[in-house]
Amino acid sequence: MSNVKEKKKIRFNLVDFFIIISVLLAVLMIVFRGTVADFVGNVVYTDEATVSFTVKGVSKGDLEMIKKDDTVYYDEKTLGKVLSVEYVNSTVNVIDDSSGTPVYKQAVDYESYDLKITVSTVGAFFEDGFYFDGQIYLGVGKNLELYTDNYSCFAIITAIT
Repeated sequence: MSNVKEKKKIRFNLVDFFIIISVLLAVLMIVFRGTVADFVGNVVYTDEATVSFTVKGVSKGDLEMIKKDDTVYYDEKTLGKVLSVEYVNSTVNVIDDSSGTPVYKQAVDYESYDLKITVSTVGAFFEDGFYFDGQIYLGVGKNLELYTDNYSCFAIITAIT
């Protein structure tokens, strides 16, 4: 009997090759996924849009608080610049019981006004609507709290083009 130990040669085979490739691909996917996620989060959306708002029940003293070219903010971000501001007298529902049967009718409220504000903004149009800053959904009928340097109000989106 021989006491001499035989050295085993390390053989590189196809299974070892696939294991090494799999590990390398896994590491690359982790690195790539992290960088892609960071990139997608920082994409700049540049679709231009005009968003129209209505602010109801504004007093006469507040009509001059928002003007053309004012900067409008929403959710602590700059929404855009005011393109136009129009105002009309508000309407209210009143009960008309002159016919014996009470009926709701609309009447002009001479004490308050409805502001119609159009703002220029940038974002992204997707299949389900417009996203300001790529993240915040803006859609017709949505209520927002907007503010400028001089004024704060609740507004309803009436159109996005």
